[in-house]
Amino acid sequence: MQIYQRIIRNFCRKMEQEQIQIQKYLEDSYLTQYPSTILDVQNVLINDAKKQNVNVIQLLLKENIFHPQGGGQPDDEGQIKINDNLFNVMSLQNDKPKQQVLLNLQHQQQLFDLLIEAKQSNQSVIQIVNEQQRRNFARLHSAGHFIDMVVKKLGLKWAGAKGYHFPDGSYVEYTGTLEGKPEDTQLSLQQTCDQLLNETEENDSKQVEYLNEEQLSQRLGGEVPHYFKGAQNVRYIKLCKYDDGCPCGGTHVNHVKELIKVNIVKIQKKGKFVRVSYKVQ
Repeated sequence: MQIYQRIIRNFCRKMEQEQIQIQKYLEDSYLTQYPSTILDVQNVLINDAKKQNVNVIQLLLKENIFHPQGGGQPDDEGQIKINDNLFNVMSLQNDKPKQQVLLNLQHQQQLFDLLIEAKQSNQSVIQIVNEQQRRNFARLHSAGHFIDMVVKKLGLKWAGAKGYHFPDGSYVEYTGTLEGKPEDTQLSLQQTCDQLLNETEENDSKQVEYLNEEQLSQRLGGEVPHYFKGAQNVRYIKLCKYDDGCPCGGTHVNHVKELIKVNIVKIQKKGKFVRVSYKVQ
């Protein structure tokens, strides 16, 4: 019985290893085309944006360049190319426990057959992410981090609570109080944003590290959040020397000067939160 159980465990472990997906978007925010072999392809039912059941082809690639929605950043959009045929990616599904990003494609028998054949022959498909959109999302996400730097630089007693880095009204929210006139705080934030962008040196580029729980605790100056307990490989982003850095799984600019200008559009109190709305030029 023990030998049988050991065989089963080893088989399951091998299957899990074969399903490990490499997240290439974490390595290069500007990577928008990349080939990959197929780990799995399935016909599945999902709920679409209207909460209706839709039959889709769900594709799991060995190496993935699509950023899934999370951390306040939207899903990437794009296509896959196989045998000179282009197919739109309808949506993404982020399987966090398995650390996998699944591509949902419109169900077509021709496409399903092509993907099955490609998997069996170990043929690569080409992933194509909308480059203009990816760069815009990266700039909006980095601008949110940049505002965090400015808040700290000004000594505001605000604690980060939420980021919304979508193009249709980007903002960052903080817990804290809004003292004085909102327009005065807005002006201070704007002036400091402009100052820090102007003073950042050309060689002061983004830094990315991968930290374990102990290292992360040292960076954060205290106990790590519960969801990082036991972590061994937390991605930690610093955009420039003014940035203390933070854990982040999003895409970012390589240098803050790529933001050109961060416009502080509005500051308002939203319940217990202070919301800073912004745009990038």
